[in-house]
Amino acid sequence: MSEPITLSRMSPDDLLRLKRQPSQRLFLGADGTITPAEAEALAAMPQAWAVRRGSEPIACFGVSELFAGQHGVAWAMLAQGLGRAHLRLTRFVREKLAACPLRRIETFVRCVDVEGLLARSPGLDSGHLVSLAMLAPTAECRWAVRLGFTPAHVLRRYGAGDETYMLMERILPPLPWETRDAIA
Repeated sequence: MSEPITLSRMSPDDLLRLKRQPSQRLFLGADGTITPAEAEALAAMPQAWAVRRGSEPIACFGVSELFAGQHGVAWAMLAQGLGRAHLRLTRFVREKLAACPLRRIETFVRCVDVEGLLARSPGLDSGHLVSLAMLAPTAECRWAVRLGFTPAHVLRRYGAGDETYMLMERILPPLPWETRDAIA
């Protein structure tokens, strides 16, 4: 019999004990080791959640607020061997992100390498590049879309790893009083 899956607030210890997938041990090409101080700061955010199999953390995710109450960056760290818990995790994360009151949430995910495409078609604008990159989305791009994010911009040669990333965003619709001065 398998151990039960639980979903709850994240503790700093969850992040420190999580055995991340090899692809998630680097962050933007740099060592992504979490320090105790970073774990404390992430766990203190209003949106910080853990998924556990028994007592073992198998995923941690949250939104780090850049501008309190307005704008944040979503992040997730997943353990190897999520298996059948992945669907439940996806639903839980999507639910928490949908309920998050921040006006803007963005995330950065690995994207297909677009340099060869640009070498053949240097005149592509950023909108075309996003559309073409999403024709062959990475697993990270597909998951972000399932969580409610929209592809916004391809970030070429990004981070310490000199890789291609996609900026994904979730922007809440304007409130009624915010639309009166909008350009029609």
